[in-house]
Amino acid sequence: MERFCANHPDSPSVGACKACEKSVCLMCVVDSQGSTFCSEACVKAYQEVRTWLDQPAAEDEWNPLAAAPKPVPPPKSPPKPAPA
Repeated sequence: MERFCANHPDSPSVGACKACEKSVCLMCVVDSQGSTFCSEACVKAYQEVRTWLDQPAAEDEWNPLAAAPKPVPPPKSPPKPAPA
């Protein structure tokens, strides 16, 4: 973490933005849900990414992360006649 704010080079930083990692001072810091951000734009971007990442994987066949398709069992052969 840098020692000074990215926007105010004369102000010491109090933390880094959770989204872009830019150092921020007390004049710039935006607190949201217990996390430090540099702007409302970073808060919104971070929340959008978290929402997307928290969604379960789709189970459509196009999704490479979905469960592998179950193998198709071979067709059953007709029963053999009993020996005479």
